[in-house]
Amino acid sequence: MVAHSHVAWWKSLGLVFLPSLVVFVALDLTWITLFAGSVYKDVLGDYLTPQPRVVPGLLAWLCIVGAVYLFALPLSRTPAGAARQGALLGLGLYGCYEATNLSILQRWTPALAAVDTAWGCTACAAAAVVQLLLQRRLAAAAGAGPGGAL
Repeated sequence: MVAHSHVAWWKSLGLVFLPSLVVFVALDLTWITLFAGSVYKDVLGDYLTPQPRVVPGLLAWLCIVGAVYLFALPLSRTPAGAARQGALLGLGLYGCYEATNLSILQRWTPALAAVDTAWGCTACAAAAVVQLLLQRRLAAAAGAGPGGAL
């Protein structure tokens, strides 16, 4: 497990959480732009807003990356372990969302649910690995004393 106790929470927030949020958002926007946007448009049609709503999107990204930070990162010892923990968390988050949509939305399809859940596993795995690597770097710099650089 990555030691968090000797690193100030605000440093971890600023140097682990926020950069991983930027990476996650960049990955998700790339996913939406290159693949998922057209799939959603084909399946959902006029159910989609003409332009995405920024604030709800940011809140969703904060919640997802925050969940990775709070629940996957503390259980991660290696990059492979972080990927596994992130993917499992993504399965829970995205799988719940997709199953709910399948149960209440006529246009939601099993194929869309499967692809989107797989993406959620991948994106959360990537976020967890980024967080672990950044946390290790931060812990090493904190252990190096005042001369340690980030």
